[in-house]
Amino acid sequence: MVYVVPRLIWLALILHISSEVLVAVIGCDRRWGLLFALAAGAVTTTYTLLGGLRTVMITEVVQSFLLLLGALLTLLSISVRLGGVAAWWPTHWEKHWAPQEFFTLDPHVRVSVVGVFVYYLLGNFCVTGTDQVAIQRFLTTRDAPAARRAFFLNNFATGIVTVVLGLVGAALLGFFRLHPEAIPGHLTLAKNGDAFFPLYIGRYLPTGVSGLLVACLLASAMAVLAASINATVTVLCKDFIEISPARRDRSEAAKLLQTRLVTLAVGALVILASVGVGLVRGDFIEVATKTVNLLTAPLFGLFFFGMFVKFATPFGALWGSIYGTAAAITIAYWDVFTGGRGLSFLWIIPVSLAVTLASGCLLSLPPTRQRSPAALAAFSLAALAPLAVFFGWIKGYGR
Repeated sequence: MVYVVPRLIWLALILHISSEVLVAVIGCDRRWGLLFALAAGAVTTTYTLLGGLRTVMITEVVQSFLLLLGALLTLLSISVRLGGVAAWWPTHWEKHWAPQEFFTLDPHVRVSVVGVFVYYLLGNFCVTGTDQVAIQRFLTTRDAPAARRAFFLNNFATGIVTVVLGLVGAALLGFFRLHPEAIPGHLTLAKNGDAFFPLYIGRYLPTGVSGLLVACLLASAMAVLAASINATVTVLCKDFIEISPARRDRSEAAKLLQTRLVTLAVGALVILASVGVGLVRGDFIEVATKTVNLLTAPLFGLFFFGMFVKFATPFGALWGSIYGTAAAITIAYWDVFTGGRGLSFLWIIPVSLAVTLASGCLLSLPPTRQRSPAALAAFSLAALAPLAVFFGWIKGYGR
């Protein structure tokens, strides 16, 4: 469940962002976003339901190349419009950019160089080792050497795509800085950075190229949706439905029907959830961190306790993940709880990981193995008490 919940939130977030991009590109009423989310979710669910993992992997490869092509076409278009790369290449610190610190322990500072490095290092470490989507990809390879090559190529490709998309951001900034008249009155470079890529696609690219770029954006979103739906269905079937011998021994046809029904249910749930994800404040990066990554470190903690901590107990691992989740929620929504200044989203994974591992090890020390339900309930109340005191303090802190 620690895996399934954030994965469903992640799927809903992808649908929400995709619909927001389409609304911005087309320039239609925001109410159309729900219809776009419904269409994208329905199409992705359908071809995932019919094709299985092989279809997911093939479409991911094609869509990845389309995404890269779309980014390169954007760079080419802006360079041609402005007369060359030198026209948009950043040569000075923009006025709307906040001061960039190299290192700071102040949790109110939104980003720092070291903070970003630590956040992404720990985040990728946790996800790659425990996320069903990543593990499922490794298990489709021929053997361990092939899995290692796939891991290397994935990191290499991610690096290339990250650099290219960074250049796209710099090019867009240069274009709108040189053409301020192209910026609508309700948008600013300082507060609406997510809006300018769709804006450029919708207004300044030829019709054919614009349509191709929209297809690229939707393709990348649907690739994530398909892989995640497939992985989520695998977990639900194996860990919830097929836990009894009677269900495991059913015919392949019955299992296939079961899988397709679960896929359909997951797709429908994600489409509904995409409506509520938009209520979280912040840009796309912050929203993703404040929703999906709340359980990234606690999930890693469960695997860590099971593989590396010999004295870990189920009780300690469970409550360690609860403590870690509470820490992540506290940091993500500090401004909501206290009414004060928000904390940086970069602290969510490092702090929740430290709290998960520390509290899980500590709460594994009490003798909770093979105890009666009443004894476990008493231990649980004792473990819950510090959380109650902490959140009571936060409530008072806000006043």
